[in-house]
Amino acid sequence: MRTKGLLMAAAAMVCGATAWGQSILLDDPANRSYVGIRAGLDISSPTPDVFKNGAGFHVGAIYNAKIIKNFYIEPGAMLYYDTWSLNDKRFQADLAGAKRDIGLNSSFRNFGVRIPLMFGYHFDFTPDINVSVFTGPELNIGLSSRYHYDVSVGSVPGLDVNGSISCYSPIGENKTGNEAVDKLLDQVQDLFHRVDCAWKIGVGLNYSNFHVSVGGAIGMSNVYKHSNASAFTDDAFRMNRMTVTLGYNF
Repeated sequence: MRTKGLLMAAAAMVCGATAWGQSILLDDPANRSYVGIRAGLDISSPTPDVFKNGAGFHVGAIYNAKIIKNFYIEPGAMLYYDTWSLNDKRFQADLAGAKRDIGLNSSFRNFGVRIPLMFGYHFDFTPDINVSVFTGPELNIGLSSRYHYDVSVGSVPGLDVNGSISCYSPIGENKTGNEAVDKLLDQVQDLFHRVDCAWKIGVGLNYSNFHVSVGGAIGMSNVYKHSNASAFTDDAFRMNRMTVTLGYNF
């Protein structure tokens, strides 16, 4: 009788777990659409080795819309400010000219709008805790892209050149009077498309109204605009990115 009772209890637990899984883990009847705010860290990773990784941030809002069961679609709009830098050693030989010691410090600073469209599925472990997996395209629209440079030629006075130029401006628009530096700036100007696309995949955790997620985006389009890019590399420029995001759902 004792064994029979244990078997019946185990069967009841299995049935209860199955019913719970069917009612909430994979199909939570309390699912609803909601608006959320998001902010987080970007780690930019350009594919050509002529560029080095950089950091930035994003902030914006999303709309999480229920599709069916625990499936959802999540469009959003973010403002971003991302930076990356030039592998300066690749250009020091060109800038040296008279074989003096050259110092080149530079960075790309970019501001724009990011429009993600994520498709996802969440597993609801309790009414307040769920884990989601998501994927989808991200459209990036550049509003500003500036190249900041600081060139020093050994200890020779009067040969230091610094400033910033727009990577969207026409070639030859900015001149410093230093032939070697102007050659570099001609390569940077009008270098990038304003619009590019990436494909993102990630995992998120919602606890009550709070959100945290980690994702990675793989660049799908060539950001280089024209043959000027061959001065840097023969490869296409594709912007990859890792993100850590915090948020609040209303």
